[in-house]
Amino acid sequence: MEKGKYFEQLSRKEQCFLNFIDRMGNIPPRIEVVLEQTSEALSLVCPELGIGKVELTLDSPANKLYPNGLSGRRMLFSNGIVDVFHPYVQRFVTEEGGELIVEFYKKEATTTSEEEDFWMAMIARMLYLFLGRARISSMLRMSMEVDQGTGLPNVAEYLRRMAELIERGVIMDYAACFFNIRNFQYINKLVNYQSGDEVMSQYANKAAALMKSDEVLARLGGDNYVALVKKPNLEAFLDALDVLTVDVAVHSGVRTVSLPARVGIYEIDRQQIHPGEVMLNISVAQQICREGKGRTRVYYSQEMSQEVLYEKKVSLDFNKALEEGQFRAYYQPKVDLSNGRLCGAEALARWERKGEVLLPGRFVPMLEKDGAICRLDFEMLRQACEMIATWIAKGLTPFVISINMSRWHLREANFVNEVCKVLEEYHVDPKWIEIEVTETVDYEEYQTMINVLTTLQEKGFSTAIDDFGSGYSSLTMLHKMDVDVIKLDQGFIWEQTDKGNIMVRNLIRMAKELGIKVLAEGVETVEQRDFLTESGCDMAQGFLYAMPLKKEEFERRAFS
Repeated sequence: MEKGKYFEQLSRKEQCFLNFIDRMGNIPPRIEVVLEQTSEALSLVCPELGIGKVELTLDSPANKLYPNGLSGRRMLFSNGIVDVFHPYVQRFVTEEGGELIVEFYKKEATTTSEEEDFWMAMIARMLYLFLGRARISSMLRMSMEVDQGTGLPNVAEYLRRMAELIERGVIMDYAACFFNIRNFQYINKLVNYQSGDEVMSQYANKAAALMKSDEVLARLGGDNYVALVKKPNLEAFLDALDVLTVDVAVHSGVRTVSLPARVGIYEIDRQQIHPGEVMLNISVAQQICREGKGRTRVYYSQEMSQEVLYEKKVSLDFNKALEEGQFRAYYQPKVDLSNGRLCGAEALARWERKGEVLLPGRFVPMLEKDGAICRLDFEMLRQACEMIATWIAKGLTPFVISINMSRWHLREANFVNEVCKVLEEYHVDPKWIEIEVTETVDYEEYQTMINVLTTLQEKGFSTAIDDFGSGYSSLTMLHKMDVDVIKLDQGFIWEQTDKGNIMVRNLIRMAKELGIKVLAEGVETVEQRDFLTESGCDMAQGFLYAMPLKKEEFERRAFS
């Protein structure tokens, strides 16, 4: 009531202006709606000021949220013949660097008074503010649907569109895909960060061009994308992803780089399905694809979910199992091929739980994923040191025990010091411990490995390269690294082909000339043993001699 009394005390122009503001405030803040409905609001104030026409020119540059930009001239209000020669003009710079121009035309060819100029300026400013609010609101809504780096739909919009397809009853016509770029890290090393963003935008545009009008491509973030593809188009889409290229600007010019993808695929087979379940299924398939060597496509199956659940359970149970002493070191003997005598052992982890013994393949790959394997490595080291300390206390001469160390340790600046602390705790000389690492093809990791192995040797440890010959950098490692032992990958031993035998003989000869001892893994037959002995191999281990043994069994064999 009080507000009504105050309103009645205002002048006619003030009342019309407030009615105009009130009507503008009730228009939904969508730019298209505001432009359409502003005419009605202006009709509440323009006649009182003798204004016959209002025109607006909006020039808003294109961006990721508005790929086509906003531009053009339109009439907001018109009421009869006007003076087209003397408009009153207000110009504004928009928040996104564009321009908004409002032009008022008097109904009669008369000059405007100072008061009328004031009111037209106020109306122009209100139009600027309400249109600005609408543009910002529209861009905010778009930002909730669009990935700003590429202009593609984001995951929220992807899920919304999937829900629409489910509601329409056509979701089974589609296959869902989750893919990422296989060698994008290489691109980031090749170009700077800003250029990497440009490459990603180029990739997104090319991938989007592969989609049909009723299909969806969205970006999850980084180099990760999801898609909904019609099943008849799926193979063509995947084949196109395999050969997708981008042009990369480098210091020497422009280089065309292939960016094939690793793809997890779920051919949707149920109508009543939740979008979250689809996302889970393609995530599982993509994870398995990423971990599988040489695999570029993996189609989801129910068994995969069980596998992933098992991996999660291993990760959740690990810490408690380690604290309860469920992990034990088993020792696989190493034999000197020159005399057939035991000359050392490799400590291998076994998980003893609920009456069964789990082999490393059931838990080590899962622990490698998040670095938990490092704690297990040190547990094996502690158990080996405790055993060696017991031998020394009994007056027995120890054997050298090998401990596998994950490449995760290379990321730890104090790794060597931590190893030394364990030996100091048990008063074990480093000469009784051999540290094994697996060869790598990553250059930065390779450089770190050289430094770590060199420091370990300076501390008195023996060092070994495990699975030698399984990677692409074997000869480079021999050339650059000073190691005590190389362990031939068991694939060389098992194949026993003419070519393989030639390689083994020459690897052994080359290593011996470099002063490096050679151990063959996976020896299972007398024929394999005889071939290795004739070739000059120093040591062997495998089922021909013994399976990994419990501590007590190994000690009986070692000191009997």
